[in-house]
This record gives sequence, structure tokens and C-alpha cells, in this order.
Amino acid sequence: MIMRKTTLALGLIAAIASVPAMAAVATGTLTVKANVVASCAVTTSGGDAGNAILDFGTIDSSKLGQDIDASTSSTGGTKLSVTCTNGTSYKISADTGLNPVSNQRYLKAGGTDTIAYNLYTDSPGGTVFPLTAAAATAVTGNGSTQAYDIYGRIPNLSALPAVGSYTDTVQLTVTY
Repeated sequence: MIMRKTTLALGLIAAIASVPAMAAVATGTLTVKANVVASCAVTTSGGDAGNAILDFGTIDSSKLGQDIDASTSSTGGTKLSVTCTNGTSYKISADTGLNPVSNQRYLKAGGTDTIAYNLYTDSPGGTVFPLTAAAATAVTGNGSTQAYDIYGRIPNLSALPAVGSYTDTVQLTVTY
């Protein structure tokens, strides 16, 4: 008797389970999108927004009669870093600074004391850093940070300048 009741119960369960569910179904779609625009950001390797440092260090009588070279990754300096969207073409240029005479850049201390210097893209005394985007070489962004050394030279120090802290500020421009 127990066997018949179990068989009957299992048969009933199987019959109920085999009946299709009567649920309605409707479908739709979801469009997912993003719009990436050309953009660039300028930072230094230290993370400061746009302020790379080129430090010629201490100048004393041992430097007389020679070129004094530096780069943004040596003597306490920091590289210029540019991050542009993947495939974005850009150019880096540098103005003549705050103390130019014609197109010659000068470090300045106090009143009229100056030291002439030049900027280069590849090595001290190499390719002169362009003053305008039109003169610069195009680079293509890869979506990651691209770091650049900027090289400087104080050419043939023929006389020791007056004691002081000499500075200049050069505006770097990324045109894309």
C-alpha cells in the first residue's frame, strides 16, 4: 500500500512538472556607449602639473671656459610627461622664457645679471628645442604617459657671473 501511494505521488509530481510554465516574455536591448575625444595632459615625472625642472647646478670657477650641460632627468630635475589619447598627434614647443633677447634665452638674477642658455630636444648642443608648434616634430599619443628629457646648455662660460640665484620660466606648449 505504501508502494502504491508513493508511485501515485511520484506520478502526480511528474505530471505537474511536465506542464509548461505559462509566463510571458518580452525582450529589449541596451545600448552601451562612450565618446572619447582627443585630449592631452602635461605633468612632470614627480606628478606636478606641468612644471618640469632643468637645473644647471652650482656654477663656480671650475666651470670657466666650458659648456655647462644639464637635462631634466639629471641634477635634481624632472622629465616632462605628456599623456594624449591613443592616436592623437601632438607637438611640444617652448617659448623664449621671461628674459629673452631676440630668440636667446637668459637666466636672470636680480637687476641686469644674466646667463645665456639654450634648450635642446635630444642632447646638449643637439637639436634646438622648437619655439613654435609649426617647427616641432609631430608625435603620436599612445594613451599612456610619454616622458621627455629636455636638455640645456650654458655655452662656453667665458666669465663668471655675479653671485646669485639665476632663474627663468619657459612656457612649454603641447599642441594637438
